[in-house]
Amino acid sequence: MTKWWKDKVVYQIWPKSFYDGNGDGIGDLYGVIEKLDYLKELGIDMIWLSPVYASPLVDQGYDISDYKQINPLFGDMQTMDKLLLEMKKRDMKLIMDLVVNHCSSEHIWFQKACEDPEGKYGKYFYIRKKAQGRPSNVRAYFGGSVWDELPGQPDYLYYHSFHKEQPDLNWENEELRNEVYDMMNWWLAKGIAGFRVDAIINIKKRLPFRDYPVDREDGLSDIDHLVMDSDEIDDVSTINEYEAELAAGLSEEDALAAAVRYSRDNARTPMQWSAEQYAGFSTGKPWIKVNPLYEKINVAAEQEDPASVYHYYKAMIALRKQERYHDTLVDGIFEPYLPEETNLIAYYRRTEAQRILVMVNYQKERRAVSLPGAVREVLLNNLSNVELTKQEIILAGYQSVVLELA
Repeated sequence: MTKWWKDKVVYQIWPKSFYDGNGDGIGDLYGVIEKLDYLKELGIDMIWLSPVYASPLVDQGYDISDYKQINPLFGDMQTMDKLLLEMKKRDMKLIMDLVVNHCSSEHIWFQKACEDPEGKYGKYFYIRKKAQGRPSNVRAYFGGSVWDELPGQPDYLYYHSFHKEQPDLNWENEELRNEVYDMMNWWLAKGIAGFRVDAIINIKKRLPFRDYPVDREDGLSDIDHLVMDSDEIDDVSTINEYEAELAAGLSEEDALAAAVRYSRDNARTPMQWSAEQYAGFSTGKPWIKVNPLYEKINVAAEQEDPASVYHYYKAMIALRKQERYHDTLVDGIFEPYLPEETNLIAYYRRTEAQRILVMVNYQKERRAVSLPGAVREVLLNNLSNVELTKQEIILAGYQSVVLELA
């Protein structure tokens, strides 16, 4: 039996840049509510909402100071309740981004830990006495040691995988885990459908802490670092990397070039809704620079172009929901096809009664690809035509097709 969530189409919203509903230049929950009909028309069943909790925004909301409050930048709890109600009217579901590897240094738990490092809340975090030395030489994701002096407590150190204002929670502590579970159940009772858990690979620490091979002149060792490319800088990790490059002796120009390669800001620029001022994202100046191509690349232009990415995704979503293909595309067996080919992704989704072949040519040159059998129907194609013979398909550069096989 298919689990209720498995056939849902999920759309991630990073709220600060999705749509500004009150004209202050910052995307918010009001804006999400305004765009629900757009999402429903696209075929979206479920929204994955990036953090909107109370936060000082040191790391754009991934530093949570209160898990049961909404950041005023995005609205309030009444706005959240309205969003849930409007989504329910449209038979849509909401999942929240849950950040529980760490919290904000402004969270009441950490504030109490600073007051009494040896007490109950001190055990909610990884706190060690400084006299025993730095427990490990690991470098935080955003640069510098993962160990910093506990505020107001010069005899103690605390651990943070990310920014120093994002202390890691101690998941070895059962009492802490139960606090988190209670908070999760509180949100579920409000009507959300579930959670996407952020930074999950960091929750389990390799204990006891120890040193690892040094990989830079700072005497530290790298943690699991996964970031994305970037535009204009607002990302705290990029700023820290830039400062580290300067400290290493690079010029400002070279340090900037090195740092922006890993910035997350490019994925966070305002949504380009139209060719209007500020890309139709806001009536006020956006919090970060809009992509300069917005006059050509925007939602309104995509909707008017039947060959656009927007319409292709809409067709792909509709295909997945067709009763005739639903079982195969959602629950069918996944099986690679021609895995030895380069620049080609090809695989089956199949059941006993049906075989569907997905093929994508990841190069600008045309190519001929052998077929495993006769094609009954071309279900999806991102170009105007498909070249087929009995034995092979000719794929144009970057062409993608979905084929039902006889």
